Amino acid sequence: MSMVVCMSDENKPAIVIYTGHNELIGGDVHYAFDLVNKLVNSGYNVKILTDHNNLFSTRADAWLKVELPIEFLDTSPRLFTPHFLEQFYSRLEQADEQQKLSGMKKVLYRLLSVNFGSSPLHWYLKVLVRLLTLTYIREHIKNFKLFTKVMKKPEHRDAVFHFNNGGFPAKVAGLWAIWAAKRAGVKRIIMTVHNIARKRRLPIDIIYDTIARNCCDLIITASDQVKSELLHKRNIPTHLCRTIRCGLEDAEQLDDKACLTKLRELEITPGQPVLLIAGNYEEERKGHRPLLRALAIVKQQFPDVLLLIVGSGSEERKALLDSEIEQLSIKENVCFLGYRTDILALNCIANICLTPSTGVESIPYTIIEGARMATPVITTTMGGCSEAVIDGESGFVVVPGDVNMLADKISFLLADPALQERMGGKGRELFLERFLLDKRAEEHFGIYAGN
Repeated sequence: MSMVVCMSDENKPAIVIYTGHNELIGGDVHYAFDLVNKLVNSGYNVKILTDHNNLFSTRADAWLKVELPIEFLDTSPRLFTPHFLEQFYSRLEQADEQQKLSGMKKVLYRLLSVNFGSSPLHWYLKVLVRLLTLTYIREHIKNFKLFTKVMKKPEHRDAVFHFNNGGFPAKVAGLWAIWAAKRAGVKRIIMTVHNIARKRRLPIDIIYDTIARNCCDLIITASDQVKSELLHKRNIPTHLCRTIRCGLEDAEQLDDKACLTKLRELEITPGQPVLLIAGNYEEERKGHRPLLRALAIVKQQFPDVLLLIVGSGSEERKALLDSEIEQLSIKENVCFLGYRTDILALNCIANICLTPSTGVESIPYTIIEGARMATPVITTTMGGCSEAVIDGESGFVVVPGDVNMLADKISFLLADPALQERMGGKGRELFLERFLLDKRAEEHFGIYAGN
């Protein structure tokens, strides 16, 4: 990786960013790297704190364009590492989907799936086990002690502390970091929340909310919807929150020759309808499965339509999707590309960029990437997705999980190349207005300075 070393400006505050993740790297970490690149190139002295994570290092090699220190911390719990009850339930769920459950196992699966309030029974059992074993208490004490020690370092105490969080409370180690920073005398504390806040479910949620209200100087939300949900669900004061959407560097579209080269590289016939979905297919909320069912409908009108699936996931999840693809008879219409570094080119060759989210979202980078390349986007009403697409102008916004509606919009757009071009152009205008990285970074600079 080519690194740029920049001299820091003594008049600008030092920034310590904690972006706490372990097994999964998503748009929130992409945001952190993009922001760090801008900060360092603008004369800021920046340091990153994160959790022990090989994938984070890999992404840093790809996304970080500047040289700066990264300190790895041993926090708990490991985010996205499933509890043994979650693993057991997941195996039952997969077996049920494959129609391999019977007898007592089927009864047990149905029982564990029963919802009480907003959560199923197996979630409450997991919480009960962790309470009885004092797991939560031990983890919280460990995190608080760890960050108390970290924040006592002079270079941290005298800097602006910025916790880059996924949702809320999400990575709870970061909330203890915020409290430790406040106790250590850090003069300015910022938190970014990228995803929809969870409703209060446990007594400790009151502690998390108290820390956020009393220790943060400002909470940045990645979309207006994230801000609205944070105010509504967690009772965070309005004056503490400010929406700054994630941004991307601008880039030129590929010319016709370059697009043709990319199509040949992927063995795609010029003129063949191409759909693109990018994101970790391990996550059910990304909408891969309803999209596959919609694709089976679209295939009736466009037999050679091709769906490119970009991103990674577990072998178990891939097997589940493969099984569904086989049942839908769309094997020849789907291509798994894995993790790619040429997402810009892939958006250029796609007729439609798809973000059919069915679960909590802020504004996925996949929408912004499509708009940047003037590719029309079809997304859903989940979270802040509709803040990045003007329905009927730069793409379409559909009901989450509505397979027929999704299929109708895809077919309608594929049938009209002129409409694709108009919608793509409008999306490009929206990108320049709302999601240009330089403008978003300048807003952060003001916040760090106390404006």
